[in-house]
Amino acid sequence: MKISDLIIVVLFVCFLLGFTCLPSKAQTIPTSSIIDVKEDDRVATYNQNCYQALQEFPIDVSAKKVPYNHPKVLASLVNSDDAMGYMHYLFPKHPTFKIRHSIDTNQFQSATHKKKQILYMSRKNHADIKLVLQMNSLRGNLAHWELIDIDHFTHADVSKAMQESSIFLSSNLDEGFGLPAIEAIASGCIVIGYPGKGGKEYFKEDFTMAIPEKNILLFAKKLEEVIKQIEKNPNYWNSQTDLGRNFVAKNYNEMLEKLDMEVAWNFILEKYNENIDA
Repeated sequence: MKISDLIIVVLFVCFLLGFTCLPSKAQTIPTSSIIDVKEDDRVATYNQNCYQALQEFPIDVSAKKVPYNHPKVLASLVNSDDAMGYMHYLFPKHPTFKIRHSIDTNQFQSATHKKKQILYMSRKNHADIKLVLQMNSLRGNLAHWELIDIDHFTHADVSKAMQESSIFLSSNLDEGFGLPAIEAIASGCIVIGYPGKGGKEYFKEDFTMAIPEKNILLFAKKLEEVIKQIEKNPNYWNSQTDLGRNFVAKNYNEMLEKLDMEVAWNFILEKYNENIDA
């Protein structure tokens, strides 16, 4: 078996680093190049955002032209229940595995005393976030609050800002998973906003405030409600944030991530051997 012949297509390479079974000579190539790989090569894909899986193809795309139906593609990895449903609907015969993200709850943890800071990401549906904040500014709700755009922050700066801040605004729409919102939950922030499809599995009503997509008025009202509650009692949401942190630690940890990876890669390597021996 020539393990170097197994080509891995990964859209989020860092996610796979540290997994001991990853082939040492694996290459990273764009999805559109799968059909051009060598005859003896085989491919596994990591699809970070299922809603972009067909972005580069025309409206009248043929099933034969989609990489996920190509015989060289042994399996695909995704990151949420929603993405699993999406892939099974489009490619029901294609082996797909969910890999649970590992959230480092030692890095993403809550400060004892939260600052009056509201975090958001401007590149995620900026128009909605801008309007929600403008509406609250007009109603005089932001006078004592600092607004922080974490869009260009380093990972370390994001974790520090989340640790210190009271509120995180989620403006995700078509997301495969949506890491910032769950990192904010782990950091003890009150998370308000759109689950963004992939985030539905962790946007639990016990510890988040989910807003239906594009319901800007409700979004603005919910933010105002939370701001006023915090100004009356900064600790009013503490029990809910504890629930959220415990949920993340239990369901999105390194052990589960490695277990998912092991199951997926055992299948991929078995399929690879079957292809080579055929």
